[in-house]
Amino acid sequence: MFHKEGSSSVSSGKKKKAVDVALRKSDRRRLRTAALEYFTSLQTEEGSVAKDTTDALEKMLDSIFLQGTLVVRKLDHPQLNRVQLFFRGPSSTSASDDDNISHNTILWPYKSTTECIWLSIDLGPGEQPLECPTPSLFSVLPPPPSTSVVLVPPPVSKFICRGAHLMCAGIRQLPKDAQSGSIVPICVMGNPQPFAVGRQFVNEFEDASTGESKSGIGVQIYTCYGDDLYLSTTAVMTSKKSVKDDAILNPWGGAPYENGHYGNVGFLNGSLVQPLVTPSVDDSTGDSTDEDKTVNDVTHSDSTNDKQEGQDEAKKLMDGEEGDKGDDNIPSPDEVLHQCVCQALVMIKDRELPILTSTFYANYVLKQQTDDHKIELKQTTYKKLGAYLSRHCQDELELLTIRRTNGQEFLQSIQRSHLDLRGIKKSSLGATDAEADATKISIVNLYMIPKHISSLLRLDQDDVQAVNAKSTERQGTGMLTSKEAREILETYCHNNDLISKHGMDIILDGPLTDTFYPPKKNNNKDDIQSQLSRKEVQDLWISRLEPAYAMVQMPGSQITHLSRGQPPLIEMDVSRMGGNKLVTRLRGLEFYFKSSNIAEDFVQAATRTLACSGQVETKEPLWGVLPKGHAECVFAGHWLEELQAI
Repeated sequence: MFHKEGSSSVSSGKKKKAVDVALRKSDRRRLRTAALEYFTSLQTEEGSVAKDTTDALEKMLDSIFLQGTLVVRKLDHPQLNRVQLFFRGPSSTSASDDDNISHNTILWPYKSTTECIWLSIDLGPGEQPLECPTPSLFSVLPPPPSTSVVLVPPPVSKFICRGAHLMCAGIRQLPKDAQSGSIVPICVMGNPQPFAVGRQFVNEFEDASTGESKSGIGVQIYTCYGDDLYLSTTAVMTSKKSVKDDAILNPWGGAPYENGHYGNVGFLNGSLVQPLVTPSVDDSTGDSTDEDKTVNDVTHSDSTNDKQEGQDEAKKLMDGEEGDKGDDNIPSPDEVLHQCVCQALVMIKDRELPILTSTFYANYVLKQQTDDHKIELKQTTYKKLGAYLSRHCQDELELLTIRRTNGQEFLQSIQRSHLDLRGIKKSSLGATDAEADATKISIVNLYMIPKHISSLLRLDQDDVQAVNAKSTERQGTGMLTSKEAREILETYCHNNDLISKHGMDIILDGPLTDTFYPPKKNNNKDDIQSQLSRKEVQDLWISRLEPAYAMVQMPGSQITHLSRGQPPLIEMDVSRMGGNKLVTRLRGLEFYFKSSNIAEDFVQAATRTLACSGQVETKEPLWGVLPKGHAECVFAGHWLEELQAI
């Protein structure tokens, strides 16, 4: 819930930074009582609690809540409404690591940072506030029993740290006897220290009849490692170059508390949690089941490579999300699609909404793909764009809103503050060296001065024939750029003193008048002007020139083809074939691409991107006559806008 930057310090309604107020003794005791009840309930999940365990827990909570500095911060949160954050100030005393461990960590171990240790969430009138501990508080207390926590595989932690809720598909174990609505800690399998805390939404994460994971949210995350609460408090220590010699060691995490990661070596960069231990395998059977992979069945391992166990289940972890597949530099089809959609959402403007989802996909999403990272809908877990959009329209963290009207889907609104859109600029995603070196064909409009105009105005033939053109391919061809053509006119006006005194107008002499108003066209005398503005003269000048064009290979600005007239068009047409079946036909690719297999290559790429069927026709096309050596691309369906984007 605190994934947005500044969400833990600024009220959403007033847009003002919240003030921290010192807590009264009565409020301290109330918090201490609430914490004791909560942590005692976690211990009782496995049965009765020993008296010495209860006494030790009370001493720890007394040291945390009744000693030191404790302040409260009240916020108006966009999802949680009114919420109170309770912060524990840094400890002013010191002790050795051995003394700390032997006294059950009674001393508050954080000496440099103020830690948020408790949340109180207002549920509305007549409802009791929801009391919730934080990962900072869990880090200084003994780990809860394995049966009292939600267990997830390591790859799932990546999505939670990004700000996502925990889906049922990512859960491997729910707390024993816990009911929907309970506050539950979340741990990675093999790392007993909780990294997130949330509210349980379901009593079962699997369908009892089929054994398959249910869909939807399993746990609504309130705070986690990597969110704004962490970044504004604990993460401050990550900028320190070294840890002080008297820093207290986390006996369960294996690192000093002052390392900026709750003293746990498995907590990495605020974005991932790895196991400290690996699941053991029974040598007699050579097999292990999902039920065996709990914290009670793990043993210490000195091999860091064993931390990767369970990575093969990554693509099954999240509902519609794929996990790591070994090389993080190679994004999965799901990740490529999501990146392109996020970039497209940043590019689209609010005034353009609502917009048809098909138009959004064709005109925005497809344009964000690169040569190395192509969108392949059939290879994603969604198979269709509608399934992807439905997946990202859920609950409070929705990325976008979809409206369905008369069988059509419209993109209604965009959650601009969503975590996945943070930091994305209005530019093309995934620019790589390979993409920078990729060649593209651009069409440049050129102009030729007719001979009768050149003779009438007595222009310099070297300028008219483009003898001094920058590109060698155009030299002597007479094909001019618009800038060169305008410079020729400007030189003529300057040499003949046709520029007005104030420099804004051009006086038309006899040759210019005949050029702009040819006598053979029987122009009305009232329409003939003797003086025009510079812009009007330039527009008339360009309109009297003959068109030409150049095909330029980019980058490098190398001209590959020059020709008179208008550039050829790539033609597309949609026709109805047999009943209500639509077919989109495309031709003319050979004008711009010299490859003999350009039609086959284009059909293969388009069908993979659009998840449709297509073929190449070379004989007896139904739509007109094909030029020699040309082929027609045929696609099943209405794909005009999508093919234009490709």
